[in-house]
Order: sequence, then structure tokens, then C-alpha cells
Amino acid sequence: MSFLNSRRIAVSTQDDLKRIHKKKAASAVVARIAECSREYSKDTNVVGGLLTVIRKILRDSILAREMNDQKLYPFIGLALDLSQENSHFQHLVVETLYDLVKEDPLPCEELNMEIIKITSKVARLISRFSSRIKILQSCLRLLRQAFFKLNSHETTAGQTLERHHSQLNLPDVARILIDLLESSSSVRSSPPLAWDTLNDTSCILVWIAYYESEAILQIPSNKGTLLFVSFISSRSWTLRCRGWMGLFNIHYPDYTLETRLCDPGLTLHLKGYVSLTERIKAACRDNPLPPPESHDIISARYHRTKAKPLPGGGIFNAYEAAMRSIEFELEGPKSAAESFDYPNMRIFGFPKLRDDLIVDMEYALLFHQKHSEYDILHLSIFRRRFYELLASGKEATPSSVKDAYTELRIAAIEALGRWPKHSYFHYNTMKCHTGPAELDLAWKANHAEVDTMHLKAQRTYEMSLNLFNMGVTFGALAHDNDQYKAFGQENLMLATDTIRVAYQICLAHSAEHHNAVICLGILILITQNPRKCPSDIEAMIRYIRASFEVLEAKNWLYYKELRRVVSDFLEHRKEALRVWEPLIAVMERMELSASETASLRSPDKSGSRSSLAAEFDDTQSPFISTVVEEAPPDKSLSTPHDLKRIHKSNAGPEIVRKLRTCALENESRANIRVLGGILIAIRTVAKDAILGRDIYDQNLYDFVIRCVDIHPEDSDFRDLVIQTLAEFASDDHTFRTEHDFAIKGIPKVAGLISEYANDELTLNTLLMALHSFMTKLGSYKSINEQPLPRQSLQSLELPRLAKTLVNLLDLPNTSLPLQWDNLELISEALTWIALVF
Repeated sequence: MSFLNSRRIAVSTQDDLKRIHKKKAASAVVARIAECSREYSKDTNVVGGLLTVIRKILRDSILAREMNDQKLYPFIGLALDLSQENSHFQHLVVETLYDLVKEDPLPCEELNMEIIKITSKVARLISRFSSRIKILQSCLRLLRQAFFKLNSHETTAGQTLERHHSQLNLPDVARILIDLLESSSSVRSSPPLAWDTLNDTSCILVWIAYYESEAILQIPSNKGTLLFVSFISSRSWTLRCRGWMGLFNIHYPDYTLETRLCDPGLTLHLKGYVSLTERIKAACRDNPLPPPESHDIISARYHRTKAKPLPGGGIFNAYEAAMRSIEFELEGPKSAAESFDYPNMRIFGFPKLRDDLIVDMEYALLFHQKHSEYDILHLSIFRRRFYELLASGKEATPSSVKDAYTELRIAAIEALGRWPKHSYFHYNTMKCHTGPAELDLAWKANHAEVDTMHLKAQRTYEMSLNLFNMGVTFGALAHDNDQYKAFGQENLMLATDTIRVAYQICLAHSAEHHNAVICLGILILITQNPRKCPSDIEAMIRYIRASFEVLEAKNWLYYKELRRVVSDFLEHRKEALRVWEPLIAVMERMELSASETASLRSPDKSGSRSSLAAEFDDTQSPFISTVVEEAPPDKSLSTPHDLKRIHKSNAGPEIVRKLRTCALENESRANIRVLGGILIAIRTVAKDAILGRDIYDQNLYDFVIRCVDIHPEDSDFRDLVIQTLAEFASDDHTFRTEHDFAIKGIPKVAGLISEYANDELTLNTLLMALHSFMTKLGSYKSINEQPLPRQSLQSLELPRLAKTLVNLLDLPNTSLPLQWDNLELISEALTWIALVF
């Protein structure tokens, strides 16, 4: 560039940049560029040259930092006002802005303000150059990246975007994009609508619905809402995600709400931004609670409690009412009806809970030394009141919601710190929240000392919603070929599996049961290509409608926005297909990748289950009796005295070596009579602490795993193999062999689970073995100070295992439901898979 070269500045190559750094001239170079930008601010040719230079220095972290320090970046956005009809120049400006947003050299607040300033200008370029595919695509790519980054505004600035709505002018941006889709999908459109254009435009519209719902709702003839509904019928699973995500964004408030379904804020938290919950945790650490009241004060207050007559007669007993409330939280509702509407009359004796009653109950619990129960009562009431506030409409202002949420979150976090061994407090902290941390809470709760079946079912339900949220959010908003896109896809599949479990173990016909049906229906509509299985889709829509109508009729307090989304889908589905028929026709003709149009999961085929197999006793098996008598290695290992003799003569390693040699010889011959005897001998030896160590040192656990594939048609031998495998899985031995055995054992157990789906007892044995393997692998990271290697993770075949577990469940009803123990084990296994995979 002549004006730079004349002053001996060159930035064209990497060598030029190295010379600048070597001379420590970065500040001077940027100062010279800034000087030129002021001197030639109206000269399109010079500005174009400067923009070319800026694109180069943006890729250098030191020069980019200098550009920020010297406030050069506003110059880029101002260039949009020059030569507005010159498509080549405007294209260069847009590409430079894209580099600025993508490279992100500015503090978040400053970058967000630049995005706010340029958004409406870039939208007008889309309108002006809609037939110029190159600049059009650059503008769309810029807006998509910019809106993704703008998501950090509320976190970094501490305020919503509402005050900037007039400057962003999102209604005009939305209208321009809707017009673009309409004109590009007409028969005479030139050029025809391309996938890249549709892909970016649809994502931008989803972000607009999040930042300012009215921008979509104000589009004439309800075309914005209808567009999102039409996406749900697309061949593309990404567009189906965006259809639902767009509807969620329309119906949820235009501010961050960590308890909402499918929160776009998730994209920030996984990229390292501090969530509101993390900020609350920090505040809890910095501002500990004041010391509790003394027992004398509590006792005095308790004995001063005034008698309160009940509406139905009698006197309010604060302690008994409080304990009934605790029972409801821990054991669940007495009937499905109580899941829709809290039973105030049954529990408290009043149609509505008053503040004075709450105080009486709290002091009654403290007086009786029921401290954990006090926290449960406090949190449960706090939570219900928070959701009553959300459902109240105009009273739920951003500030009132944030204040109430902060108080609730502080109480939940502090209670969990006081009672880490009680599963209720893990459940309460994860309830209605989304993210990997909540999955970790579910896993910890599964191993808590205090737990109930109701809480286990509720955690599974909450975990399934967590996976649902992450799957839809990242499936809709992540960039193509980004790791988070794959993360979204994996979570969609896991959510589909896990929510089937939740459906099974929730109280039949309860509110959660119906809500699970709706979420499962949405997942199936996302993960299944509607063109490939139309009958399944129509059947699922009928299930969604039925559960939606129940929840609406009961006016359930929770997830009202979800029901509004479903209402839009059910009400406008046919109209959306009519209004956007040209666009749908264009989408049908688009050449999309196989991964975009494939069903993310084949439809599950629920088969009827046979009756439970009769309980099988090893001692009554004729085969096992034979091998005990005939297998030579077993003869000297029948009694505790035999083991004592072995220890006395120090013959343990030799005995185990002979067992191993005999096993290898007969394994190659598939001699199951001898192999059966060896397995029984191994089971006997493994129960001895010293000999058991020799079993693992000589890798005889590998032999047990290989026996799974020997004569699978022989049921007696197969049962013996399964029992041995299960015993080995639950044994404690060295971490190395534990991890190795678990990695090899999990895929084998997965195959056996499919084989024994109709045998409840054997199935339970296999699920217990699977649970043991997963528990052992849970220590891998802490022992090895690194996560499980990718190769080992792949060898576990977790997607196949997840599908196998889900195939054990039928929807909607089974003539022979799974036993509770097995449902619980399936739930824990899917939780583990979600955490690891």
C-alpha cells in the first residue's frame, strides 16, 4: 500500500509482522493506521486499503490488542456509510467486520456495542444486495456470528438488551429476512435459495426471537411464528431444532432465565462465561450466613405460638403439618391429582398457605431438632412461590424474577452444603436447571445415604429435561462442524433414551408423566425425518395433543411456556404448511448432506415381553452338577480347608497358573463341561483375598469375558458365565485391572442385556454388573489424573448401550412392566452415559 510503504510500514506478509514485533513497533504501526483512517475517512480507495490491512493485523494478537487500545475498531463500522451502492467495497467492509467479531480482540462489552451499532446497517445491505450471493452470504454469516456473541451482553453488562432495542431495530431485521426467504423461494427467483442462505437466516431469526420476541410477532399475517412451525416439517434435523427453539424463544421472556427450557445462555456457560448460579455460589462463599438462633430463643418462640383454628374445625398443628409437607417432598403425591395442584388442605388444613403458618412450622421443626427437614420445608415453599411469580404475568418483571431466583438459589446451594449426604438437596439444586453440572448432581445423588424412590424418579425426570434442553439448544444454535453441534446431536439421542425411562418411572397419569410425553414427542419430531416415517410422526402428535390437553385442563403451574409452544404447533401446523409451501418445496429440492437428513435414531420397536422366567437355582442345574463332578481343576478347591492347605504350602500362584493353562487349552476346544468347572473354581478362588489377587494378576477375568461368546445356545453354561461375570464385576481389586475389566466388560454386558430382555432375574443380574462396571470407571480420572482415553471410550460402544437400555422400555404401556429395581438401574446407567459421553 503506497501510503503505508511511503512511511516505511509493511504488513503484507508474516515476515513483515515479525519485523514489526522485533522492532517493538506494534503501537506505532497501529497509530499510523489510525492517523490514516482519520485523514482519509471519506476516501473509499484509501479506506479499502486500510480495511485490507486491518484484516491482516486482526489475526495477530499483539497488533489486535493495540487496535483495541487505540480505539481503531469503530472505524470499520463507520465504513458501512461510504459508497453504499458499491457492492465490492461493502463486501470488504462486511468481511472485515466478520473478522473483528470472530477474532474477538475487544472486551465483551465493547464488541457487543459495536454489534448493536452495525446490525441494522448490515440488514439493509441484505435488502439492497439480495441478488448478489457473495455479499449476501457474507452479511448473513456476519449477523449469525454477531448475534451468537451478543448473547454475552446481559452477563457482562448486567442488564438486558431492552434499552438497545431501538438501536438494534430487530423488527426491521426480521422483516428483511422474512422477505428474503419469501422472494428466494419463489419459482422465478434468481439465484434460487441456497442451503447456506437458509441455514444462516433461520439461525438469525431464532436469535431475534430470543432478544426481542415482538420482532417476530409483529411480522404481518403471523408469518414469523408460521415459519418456525413450518421448519418442524423440514427434512433437516437442524431446521427442526430451530423450529422448536424459535417458538420457545417467542414465548419465554426476553431476558436470561436459568430455569427455562432450552436457554440460549447455555452456549455461554459452556464457553467459559460465568453463569448466574456460579456468581451466586461466589457470593455465598464471600458472605456466609449469620449464626443460627439459640435453642432457648427457638423454644421461647415455639411456646408463644398462637392457636390458629382450621377452616374445617380443630386447631392447626404446626409440627404435624410440617412433617406432612416433608413427606410430600420425599415420598411424592398420594395420587396423580396431587401432582397437578399442591394439596394445601390435606397437608396444612388451609386452602392457601399463609406466612404466619410457615413461620409456625419452621419454629416447630427447629424446636424438635429437625434441621434437615426445616431446610426441605423452606426450599419447597420458596420454590413454589418462585414459580407462582413466573406464572403471574405482569408482576414477573426482570428485576423481581432475578431477585426471587437469587434468593432461591442461595438457599438451595447453602442447604446442599449443609446436607451433602441427603439426595433431596442434590435434586432441589438441579431441578429445572440445565448443564453438565446438573448431571453431576444427579450422579452424586444416586450415591447419597438418604434417598427415596420418589426422588430417584424425579431426578431421572429432571435429568431427561436437562438433556432435552442441551440437545435442542446446541442443535439449533451451534455453528456447523463445531464441536458443540455434535454435542447437541449426542444429547438429543441421549435425551430420547432417558425420557423414556422417566416416562416409565414417573407416577402414572401425573403432571410429570404428561410433560415427559410432550418432551418425548418433540424429541421424536426432531430426531426422525418426517418424510421417512410419517405414520410414526402422526401417532406421536396424537400423544402430544392428549397430554397437552390434560395439562391445560389442570392449569399446571410449571412449564406453561412449553404448552404455549405446543399450542402454536398444533394450532398452526396446517396453516404453516400452506403459507410457506413455496419455501417447503424449495427445501425439498435442496441437496443436503446425508447427516442433515438422516434420522438421528431409528424408531424404537417395542415388542411384547414374555412372562418372567422361573427363578433358576445353580444347585439344581444338571449341567453344573456334572461339571462340578467332572472338572479336574475343581477337585482341590471345594472347601475352606482346601484353600487353607493351598495358603499353607504357598501354592496359590501355581494353582491359579494351572487354572489359566487349563482354561486356555479347553477354550480353544470349546469344551464347555471343563470350562464350566473352571468357572466354578475361579469363582471359589476369587472370593479368597490372596488367591483372588492372583486371579487378576494372571488376567483370568479376560477368560471370563471370552466365555460369553462360547456356545451361547447352551443356556446352563451361559447362566454360569453371567453369574461369574457379575461376581467379578462387583469384586474389588487393583485399579488397573478394575478399569481394564470394566472397559472390556461393558460392551459384553450390553449384548447380554439385549439377549435376556425377557428374563427379569437375569436382566437384573446383568444390570447390577453394568452398574458395578460403571462405578469402577468413575474413579478412572481421579486415579490416572486424565479422562478416559478416546479409544477406550469408543470401545465402550455407549450409543449402542444406551439404545439397548431404552429398548427394554415400552411406550406407552406394557402388559408386564419392568421391576422397579431394574428401572432404577437403567436410569442410573443412562445418567452415567450422559456424564461420560
